[in-house]
Amino acid sequence: MAENEFQQVSDEDPKEIYHFIGKQFSDANAPEIDDQTKITYLKQAQDRIFAAEDVGTVLDSFIDNFLSFFNKEENSVKIRIFTIKFIEKAYLFDPSIVKKIAAQLHHSLSNLSDSSEIHKKIIIVVTQLYPFILQWVVSRKNDIEAESAWESFSVLKGRIMQMVDSKNEG
Repeated sequence: MAENEFQQVSDEDPKEIYHFIGKQFSDANAPEIDDQTKITYLKQAQDRIFAAEDVGTVLDSFIDNFLSFFNKEENSVKIRIFTIKFIEKAYLFDPSIVKKIAAQLHHSLSNLSDSSEIHKKIIIVVTQLYPFILQWVVSRKNDIEAESAWESFSVLKGRIMQMVDSKNEG
């Protein structure tokens, strides 16, 4: 991630931050807009989340909104891949989201109707996050949340390994 990509905004009222992000999600959900405009709204919401002084709290409040864009199969591949990239960035800010995201990504990998492009991006992101997740879990010994998150991630990792071992190459 580029240095200062998400410059913190500490002098802004938290209510304004939440209102702005909520509006971006509302605008992105409008049915009559094209994919590029949706991505623009989502990017603005993402930038505001990561620029917030208390990223963890803001992220926790809006992660489900991003996941809803990922889960809508009627959304284009571009929008779903944007949300996968968001998940990757979000994890680096708040590792505790792994439990929530692992289930979503596993479901998508198990869905044969999903695009191979989406599957490839998920595999790349999971592979890149693996050492960070492992480090986070090890640093939180005797933590039920970390143990549960690791179990969820292990199921996802197992699904990827099944795909690698599959006779359906390509």
